[in-house]
Amino acid sequence: MQFKHDTLRSQFYNLNATDPRLRAVAAELDFFFQQKFGRELLVTSVWRTEEEQKELYPQFFAWAGRVRPSAHLDTPCRAIDLRSRDLRPEEIEALWNYFETWWDELPGWAILANDRGEGFPHIHIQVGKK
Repeated sequence: MQFKHDTLRSQFYNLNATDPRLRAVAAELDFFFQQKFGRELLVTSVWRTEEEQKELYPQFFAWAGRVRPSAHLDTPCRAIDLRSRDLRPEEIEALWNYFETWWDELPGWAILANDRGEGFPHIHIQVGKK
């Protein structure tokens, strides 16, 4: 698994601030992806501050008067984003299907292909609340 920058690697492997179930799922998805396609996944987001969340979703803040809820804001963090702009549709579908095979029925666990239309397409992975 690759990381957009070293800070993300530190966040991801922080034992107290990132949910260990998230690390396990991400590692398994990366292992699957490497075996199937011969490439590593790239993590682009782990923890997020409320200020960062407000900057990413200003319309929600303007409408609701608060930051948009996100598993990236939880402690421990329950979500990561993976770069998808370099992935082919069949690669995204394979990741989606693999996730759904093993974790789809767990409450709060999700994989979302997110293209906000602002040049930041990504895959959001999250685990449920404990």
